[in-house]
Parts: sequence; C-alpha cells; structure tokens
Amino acid sequence: MAVAITETGLDDNGIYPLQLKPVYKEVLWGGRSLEQLFARTLPGSCIGESWELCTHEHGTSIVANGCWENLSLTEVIARQPAAILGKAYQNQNRLPLLIKYIDANDHLSIQVHPGEAEALTAEGEAGKSEAWYIVKADDDAEIVFGLAEGTTRETFQQAIQAGGVERLLRRVKVRTGDMVFVPAGTVHALLKGLVVCEIQQNSDTTYRIYDYDRVDSEGQKRPLHLERALSVIRFDQQPAVEFSHSALYCPYFSVEKWDVQGVREDRPGDRFAAYCVLQGQGRVSGNGVTVELRAGATVLLPAALSTVRLEGDLTLLRVQ
Repeated sequence: MAVAITETGLDDNGIYPLQLKPVYKEVLWGGRSLEQLFARTLPGSCIGESWELCTHEHGTSIVANGCWENLSLTEVIARQPAAILGKAYQNQNRLPLLIKYIDANDHLSIQVHPGEAEALTAEGEAGKSEAWYIVKADDDAEIVFGLAEGTTRETFQQAIQAGGVERLLRRVKVRTGDMVFVPAGTVHALLKGLVVCEIQQNSDTTYRIYDYDRVDSEGQKRPLHLERALSVIRFDQQPAVEFSHSALYCPYFSVEKWDVQGVREDRPGDRFAAYCVLQGQGRVSGNGVTVELRAGATVLLPAALSTVRLEGDLTLLRVQ
C-alpha cells in the first residue's frame, strides 16, 4: 500500500533515507561501551548487542522518520520489496543481511556458524558468514580466528572432551580500524576489550563450542551445541587471517569505509545500501528528506532512491 505525504516532500512510494532505531540485546558478556562511543542511553545493564539494521524474527528495526515512522522495517519491505531491497529481492519480505554493534566486555563463547546448505537443512534459514570492523580495541585485544594448524575433527573432539579446547584455538591480535571476513564454518570468537560493527547474513544461528563454564543470572550454564558444531566446522579449509582497512567484498555483501569531508554523492543502484556512522557529524539527503547524522546513526537507503547527497565531516561504513 503506497503512502503519500506531500507536505513533507515524500513521493507516493515513501522512498527516502530511512533512519532506524536499534534493538538492544542484554547478554552476560555485554557492557556499556555504546554509551560512551555513541552518547546513547542504554536499557538494562549488560548490553552486548545493538541490532542496527534487522528484519529477523528475533528483532526487527523500527523506522524513526518520515511517512514510515514507527512502522517496523519488515512491514515497510512487505509493502514494496522491490523499491526497498531491489528488483532481485522483489519476492522477499526481509533483508538478506543484518548489521549490529557488539560490545565484548568479556569473552564471547567459542563458536561456529553453519554455511548455506547446512543452515537451510538444520535450521531453515540462511547460513552465517560475517565481517567485523573493529570500532574500538583495547591495547591487548584479540580475536579467535580458526584452529591451530593440523587440527582434525578427532583431535578437536578429544580436546573438547578433555577440557583443553583453548590450546587448539588460533588467537590473533587486532587493532581499531581492522576489518576481517569470517566465513561460515570458521571457529571464532570476539575476546574481551572489543567493540565491533558486525555485518552478517540474516541469520541468528550460532553453535557454541565452549563458554568458559560461565553461568547466567539464574545460575545456569548456557547450552552448547557440540555435535552440530563438529558437523559444520571446515577442518580442511582453515582460512588465512586477512585484514583490510578500507573495503571488504564477499559473495553476500560489501563493506567500504568512507571518510567524508564536504560533499559526496551516492547512488544505491539496483540494491539497497546502508550507512553506519562511526565518527563525526553531517547529514544525508534524498528525495527531499534530510537525516542528521552523528556517531552511532544507521540509515537505510532504498534501492529505488536514485541519488543521495552526503554532507559533513564524518567517517562511516557503507554496506551493500
């Protein structure tokens, strides 16, 4: 159903830069870093994830501006999927990706995500390859990325049973500004002292391998998923750790770091795009609608939006 609000300058299709409200997730390893980084008022106590762009059953973005204000992004897409997502997605009712900030105030669990075929068969949803942009890293911050050379399914399973899985993990030092792709099937974890922007396929499937024997607020350990994890780990294809600082491209999405000083024009093309503002301030305008930008803002650019204009002094991630 089309919406027409001519007094605001919107066209009959409501195609304009969509400002989004985050969905917060409280987890035992979370913290309060997003308050300092982005001047946000957070709910709860241990906020580990802020879902910035999402249309998933576990969280969906709410539009914060224009004629779609207070509608869920899922509803907006359902009304005009081709205009929002692009013609290639005209038969879909949700985004093919999900963007979130993660505040690792403590170690995340050692985990793995399934690939496309495995996820569809076992979970009925997409696989989960992802990319991390390191927004903030303590001096000694590390990630877990893959396994020690020569690790087989048998040796890994034995290490799990003996409580010695940590000795088989490959730990890698990271710094603010690093960007790394984590393909499905890779054992991985964010360790304490990191805030990252995670761009991923639209999936919430995680198989925990090891969780440091922690208990939640009710004294319960979080469940592990060892058999499923072992079935999807790619023991024979341990990826190299390759850092980028300006752009990352994979079959599912692209991430480019833009430093805008002054004016820059952008054209989404045949697929939606999104901005995640890391630093600075400015504005983005399209189809007569302007959204003020500052650190922490997330904006969705519909595919049918022909041109947008960025102005200001800011650093952002452009995701498409």
